[in-house]
Amino acid sequence: MDFVVGLPRTQHEFDSIFIVVDRFSKMDTRFLSHFWRSLWRSMNTRLDFSSAYYSQTNGQTEVVNNSLGDLLHCLVGDHIKSWDRKLCQAKFAHNHAINRSIGFSLFQVVYGLVPRGPLDLVPVSTSIKMHGMAEDFIQQLQQVHSQAHDQLQAAIMSISVLQILNADILNLR
Repeated sequence: MDFVVGLPRTQHEFDSIFIVVDRFSKMDTRFLSHFWRSLWRSMNTRLDFSSAYYSQTNGQTEVVNNSLGDLLHCLVGDHIKSWDRKLCQAKFAHNHAINRSIGFSLFQVVYGLVPRGPLDLVPVSTSIKMHGMAEDFIQQLQQVHSQAHDQLQAAIMSISVLQILNADILNLR
């Protein structure tokens, strides 16, 4: 958990962001109530607290903070006091992006699925004559989506095969 503070005060009087980074590891119970300790323990999660003056993390929180800052900077443009209205978009973009380390989006890891993005929800009408470059762009984007879908399916299949093999090996012992 971390707080990003010192942000420009918005029209809604917000000036900070509370960030939770799940590292998918064991938990730390020192500062949590019984409810939170039980919840995090049941999910095999450890909470590491950090600040600029007392860092206890491996840098992952700082990476998330920097990534969020970059996303918000791009989304708000010259309207820096409107960052709170763009926070949901930044969160969606961050959680929808494929993580290089694990090869999946955070949505897929947590919920088991990848939600549709804005481009997935826009129907492309064939009755309207489009500019040739727009048609090429749409075809390329659809091809990328198709390849990404196929790669995800292949990754899911390989994980399933590994799980079956591991289960068979454990049963032989």
